Amino acid sequence: MVKSQAFQSRVPLANLSEMPPEENSDLELHKLAEKVRELEEAKNQADLANKAKSEFIANMSHDLRTPLHAILSYSRFGIEKIEKIDKGKTVKYFKRIEESGKKLEAMLSKIVDLSKLEAGKMAFQMHNCSLALIIHSLEKDFRTRFETKKLRFKSEIADDVDQVVCDQNLIARAMRTLMENAVDCSSEEEEITVSLESGLSGQNTDLSYTKLTFAHYQTEIPQKEMLQDFERYINILISQPKQPKINIDMAIVCRIIKQHGGLVWVENKSANQVSYSFTIPVGAG
Repeated sequence: MVKSQAFQSRVPLANLSEMPPEENSDLELHKLAEKVRELEEAKNQADLANKAKSEFIANMSHDLRTPLHAILSYSRFGIEKIEKIDKGKTVKYFKRIEESGKKLEAMLSKIVDLSKLEAGKMAFQMHNCSLALIIHSLEKDFRTRFETKKLRFKSEIADDVDQVVCDQNLIARAMRTLMENAVDCSSEEEEITVSLESGLSGQNTDLSYTKLTFAHYQTEIPQKEMLQDFERYINILISQPKQPKINIDMAIVCRIIKQHGGLVWVENKSANQVSYSFTIPVGAG
């Protein structure tokens, strides 16, 4: 345990025999109490993780069953009515089966990707990449959706932002997910701001980071759910259907950024404005 090791380093075990019995006893009790607290905290964290995983699996099971049920229903109906329905209706049923099959395939593909990321078996292709170019590309791709919801889009890209070493496809995937979340959560005629800036790590001034933030208007996140651990935040929202759409895609975002040596978090910027941010080292990989 980190706390126990730090404490032991200040009081070498070889010196315990030289201490008065009372102090020796108090020290042992203190160490025992520390270990008990650490074990209790670890157990609580494990319980929360197991609960979140169970809720996550339950939601994924529902998302998988929905298209599968559609495939089975239309297939069964087509088999039963094959001699009674015209060609037009038959084609209609096959198209719906195909649509449901594609949804199921996409969901299974995401689950496989998440499993690979968690197991550290996802192959990363690391190259120099411009996040600014990805932002411009996303702006073009989402222009129609912006216009449909009458959303205002603003990009704020600092002049001193360097390229980063990353897997461009995976980082672009993470950025697309955050943009989709911003569009889905925003009401009509609101604004989405994407900002890109450079900075230094607060703990290591020799390590340069690039920070990307998606800020948009949505229901403010209660402070009790405002956790620094983005993964725990996702797990909380997964079990709350009234909250903004947080799903397997956001869990994948978390894994992608972490495996690039970065951080990802969410915070309330102002009244009803929430930002999703991540940083990755300039020399990641």
